[in-house]
Amino acid sequence: MDDVSEELRQFIAVAPRVQEPHLPFLRRAAGELAPHESILDVGAGMAPYRELFCHARYVTCDWDHSIYAPSTPPDIRASADRIPVADASFDAILCTQVLEYAPELWAVLEESIA
Repeated sequence: MDDVSEELRQFIAVAPRVQEPHLPFLRRAAGELAPHESILDVGAGMAPYRELFCHARYVTCDWDHSIYAPSTPPDIRASADRIPVADASFDAILCTQVLEYAPELWAVLEESIA
């Protein structure tokens, strides 16, 4: 974890058993995303993984009822089951620690794969 920012390190430190296992997967996913490709971070909150995708077009999405108040507001304000973009607008979607809070899990998944 020496190669991540202090901000990401602190985010992981809050719940290391939950957060730290995401890091190797997200690094691999970021490595597979080309610089011209785009990723939508659904339920981005404070966008702690932004730095891993800085080589690509990183777009954040969060809803109006988020408990987070990032200094930069989300690029898209929407519920995870109704994101107002055309189908296939992004090359990848990042969605961590969101589905367990979704009242209609399948609606979120369907929105993400459309």
